[in-house]
Amino acid sequence: MAATASGSLRTVEAVSTAILRMLWFDEDPGAAVCASSVFHDYRNGICYCDKRCEQRLGCATVESGDLEAQDRIAMAIRRRSLNGDLIAATDDRDPDFNYAVGY
Repeated sequence: MAATASGSLRTVEAVSTAILRMLWFDEDPGAAVCASSVFHDYRNGICYCDKRCEQRLGCATVESGDLEAQDRIAMAIRRRSLNGDLIAATDDRDPDFNYAVGY
């Protein structure tokens, strides 16, 4: 397996989280990319949740004006070993950002 991430702190978080969810929980790429996320912002030392999990965990939400923290674009792909089919998932935002960085 190979993985790479480049971009904002949230893009790196999104790619690493999707990969870990696929490995640890055996999730399909779509579930791993779309899962709720929590991240530690190294700029201010605060942990943030996205809107899907803030109520359950009671953590801070990302400020809407913080574009670097809002920039969360991920792509994941898995090859099924039985028949060799590829399963891919991309973030549902701007398609210009959904391209493979490397495999």
